[in-house]
Amino acid sequence: MVYFFIISLLFTTSVFGSELKLSQLEIFNSYNGRDFDGFATDLSSKVWNNSKFYEPKNIQLSGTIGLIKFDTNQSSEVILNFDLGKTSNALNARPYFGLGYATIFELSEYNFIKIEIQNLISLKGKIREQPCVDDFLREFHCGTTLPWAEYEKIKEHYNELPRIISLVFTRYF
Repeated sequence: MVYFFIISLLFTTSVFGSELKLSQLEIFNSYNGRDFDGFATDLSSKVWNNSKFYEPKNIQLSGTIGLIKFDTNQSSEVILNFDLGKTSNALNARPYFGLGYATIFELSEYNFIKIEIQNLISLKGKIREQPCVDDFLREFHCGTTLPWAEYEKIKEHYNELPRIISLVFTRYF
């Protein structure tokens, strides 16, 4: 995954040259993927506290980095979204990296339009979950209390972010 980040930076600097400026920097101490807090209610309405199985063992980091090249009437931006994943006893999510692109057109001195596609190219991280076991040695999902055999059919398999296409109009006063 680190190679994807390095290749992305090399690609953007070779395409845009050294005229790149930092346009976005958002860093969060969190995991963006599907997660459970460990509190679950079973069919008998009993609440179970399985939160110890979801306590992270690694640094959780996610965010967005944007690099922009300004031109007279049209600017280009490369957007890197990332999520370093999560490691816990019940959930192991591998890192995710997504590469996007935006074009900004100057309509007039104070009016701009931005067309953006995020996560156009992505490296998805595989998600592996481990079941909890009750006193009768029955396996169940720690976050939902569903029997493990039933949960296996519906669980997500990849740490990923959706592909987002946006159109933004900006007017400065």
